[in-house]
Amino acid sequence: MEISKIELRLLIQETIKSTVKYNSNPRLKGGQRKLPDNLQKAIIDKKEEKKESHHDIEESDSPHLKQYGAPQGSKRDKQLDDTKADLASKDPKRVEMAYRRRERMERQERDKNESIVRLVVRHVLSEDLSKKTKATLAKKAKERGFTAGSVEKEYKKGLAAWATSGSRKGMSQHQWAMARVNSANPSKSWAVVKKSKAKKEAADNLGEILDEAEYQGKKVKVNKPTAIRKGQTGYGKKQDKVYVKDGPKEDDVKVVRFGDPDSEIRRDNPKAKASFDARHNCKNPGPKTKARYWSCKAW
Repeated sequence: MEISKIELRLLIQETIKSTVKYNSNPRLKGGQRKLPDNLQKAIIDKKEEKKESHHDIEESDSPHLKQYGAPQGSKRDKQLDDTKADLASKDPKRVEMAYRRRERMERQERDKNESIVRLVVRHVLSEDLSKKTKATLAKKAKERGFTAGSVEKEYKKGLAAWATSGSRKGMSQHQWAMARVNSANPSKSWAVVKKSKAKKEAADNLGEILDEAEYQGKKVKVNKPTAIRKGQTGYGKKQDKVYVKDGPKEDDVKVVRFGDPDSEIRRDNPKAKASFDARHNCKNPGPKTKARYWSCKAW
C-alpha cells in the first residue's frame, strides 16, 4: 500500500493531536511527549509505581522508638516493619498474620527474660558459699539452736528471693539473705530453719516439753510460739503468740501475745542484744504467763 507524503504528514499530525492529554504530565521528558497516548500512559504508570515502592522503602527504613528495642536492620525491626505493612494492607489474612506475629514476638521476649531469671536463681542455689559465709551461718545456727544445714538452706532461699522478688532499696543480695536468716523462726510459715537436737534436749531438760491443752474448746500446743497471721486477734499489734498453762486444770490456758511486728530481732548483734536485755531485764524475765518472758526468750 502506497502513501503519499501529504497523507503521511496528516497521519503524523493526527497522532500528535491524540497525545495532547498527557503532554503536560511532568513525568514525561523530551521526546516522550510526542509518543502515542497509550505509550505515554504506560511510562507515567511505571514511574508512579516506582515512586510508591520507594515511599514504602522510606517508611520501613524509618527508625523505631528507642524503647521498642528494635535497632535498624535487626530481626525485630524487620518483624515490626512486616507487621505494619500487613496491617496497612487491610487484607483479613495478612492482618490476622500480623497479630499472630506480634504475639509470638512478645511471648518469645517474655520467655527469654524468664529463662534468664531462672538461670540466675539456679546459679545462686548451686553456688558454693564461701568459707567465711559458712562460718558465719554455722555460728548463727549454734547461737540460735538451729541445724547448720537448715540455716544454709534459709540463706540460699534469701539469695534467690533477692533475684526474683526484690528487696529493700540499697540492699545487696547477701545482705538480704542474711536478713532473712536473722528473722527466720520455725514458727513462721515461710521459714525452713529447724531446731537442732541439742536445742530440743535442752528444752526438755528445762521443762519446756511441748504438750497439748484445751483452750476455748479446742486442743492447742502449749509453750510453742507461732506467728500471728492476718485475721487473727492481735495482727498488726504483736508479732507472735503462745499458749501457756495458767493453772492445774487442763483448760487453765491463756494466750500471751508478744513482740513488735515492725521491729527486727537482731540477736546476732551483740550491742543490740545487750541493749534489749538491759531494757527488759532479761536476766530475770519473770513467769511464762508474761510477754516479757517470751520476748527475752526470742532474743
